[in-house]
Amino acid sequence: MTDAHETASTRNSKFIKATPEALFRAFTDPAALALWLAPGDMIGEVHRFDYRVGGGYQMSLYYPSSENTFRGKTSEREDRYTARFVELTPPRRIVEAITFDSVDPIGTESRN
Repeated sequence: MTDAHETASTRNSKFIKATPEALFRAFTDPAALALWLAPGDMIGEVHRFDYRVGGGYQMSLYYPSSENTFRGKTSEREDRYTARFVELTPPRRIVEAITFDSVDPIGTESRN
């Protein structure tokens, strides 16, 4: 029998008015990635970046200090994850496998 978390998936899509080249750059430029990928009031920080298939990056997303609740997977205010580039086809396709650093291994891996 397979656990539900092993077979569950989520698909998100969004229309962005930009050229494929601009979008590809946004995913493959560490400075740009840190700026746009952090949701809401979170702050992104790219710790390492290796642009090649098999390479990837490590990034932290920090929750605002103004929040009174602690929601981080890695620490109270931090979600840290490692992304591995599975496929890079400029400027059309990027496939990443993402693993969150967490003490709770359930729900820490995704493929985008």
